[in-house]
Amino acid sequence: MKICTKCKQPTENIRQKCSWCRPCCAAHERAKLADPVYRAKKKARRKEPMKDPEYRKRFYAHAREVGKRNYKFQEKMRRAHSKHRYGIVWEERQWLYNLASFCWLCRNPFIERPFNGDRRIDHDHTCHNEKQMCKKCIRGVLCEICNRHVLPYLERIPHLQTEYLKTYLTLRPFSENGHKSVMSFLSDFGIGQGNILHSGTDTCVPDSALNISKINPSANQMVANAVF
Repeated sequence: MKICTKCKQPTENIRQKCSWCRPCCAAHERAKLADPVYRAKKKARRKEPMKDPEYRKRFYAHAREVGKRNYKFQEKMRRAHSKHRYGIVWEERQWLYNLASFCWLCRNPFIERPFNGDRRIDHDHTCHNEKQMCKKCIRGVLCEICNRHVLPYLERIPHLQTEYLKTYLTLRPFSENGHKSVMSFLSDFGIGQGNILHSGTDTCVPDSALNISKINPSANQMVANAVF
């Protein structure tokens, strides 16, 4: 066992090429960083090499390489999450997303953001638990508001369900012959690829219904007037 030359205590936690233990080194560094003059000098030393063109070239080349590795890691994690969370591979998930650029329930365009925007995969909650689902219980792709607020509310109130909503609740894209039923559903109600529908038309839910942040009994009439 070694002895720290700073605190004079026996320890195994000695830093390499140093005679101090790690807690003493950390305390010493914190004390130095508390000095504004030292912080300014350290910041200046960090910026000084960037004035050298050769150093900048090596620095940005290394940064691009690290970015590529991180992107590959993120893609690997997205694939693993898709398999674990939804029970489908990444290609199947992208196929489901690409069927329509509009929410299957309110028929408003999805918000385009990195990593598929506000698209959410909807599934039958009576089939599996909240944290994991299988292919057979997936129903379609909804926007975040419909998936989290509107649809759970309407599922509990059968008399508000129209034929359109009842047809949607029976969809199973990954079941036997489910692909045909989904394509027929999307084409019949005009929300497939290439169709341009905007909020405010008679085929969309009113904006007031979509902006519900918390579904409550006072919103019954608002949701009942929506066209599903």
